[in-house]
Amino acid sequence: LVLLYSGTGSMVALSNSMHLIYGAPKDPRNFVVARVRLLAWMLLLVPMIGLSFLPSVVISVFTGTLVSLLGINGGFWTIPVVVLSVALSIALSASVVWLILGHLGGIRPPRRPRLIGAVVGAVGMEVLTYLLSFIVAWSVSKPQYGALAAPIAMMLVLYLEVLVIYLSACLVAGIASAATEV
Repeated sequence: LVLLYSGTGSMVALSNSMHLIYGAPKDPRNFVVARVRLLAWMLLLVPMIGLSFLPSVVISVFTGTLVSLLGINGGFWTIPVVVLSVALSIALSASVVWLILGHLGGIRPPRRPRLIGAVVGAVGMEVLTYLLSFIVAWSVSKPQYGALAAPIAMMLVLYLEVLVIYLSACLVAGIASAATEV
């Protein structure tokens, strides 16, 4: 229960931040209704975020093993596996950012700015995911740093991913604002 309540607290903070970035008024819903709504969004987004990490892990850790299991040994076949995994990961991350940008800000921005923000956010999150996998792989190979470096690196990368989402929201708000002024 504590984790659910704190999780919805982070969703409330995300929603309030998105309202502020978009210039929308605060959510007028009842406190309980708003928490239940954000709990539902959290239960939808958390598995999607977990799934978006999966292709990156496959690329960084299991590419050689995967290519061997598929029986397509050789340097050429590694490239399509990596490209497919990256594309799948970016698509999953873009769908997460798309949902956040369109449903948690109090307004629904136009489709084109939202799509640009989702793609920029997904690419930024993908770069940070590879950074995290690199740091974790490095810290595992250095046992004297592993216990300390891995949790700090995970928290840093998650913080940076939240910043990427906020920057994407700012990009969406700026593009939508510029489009309405023209």
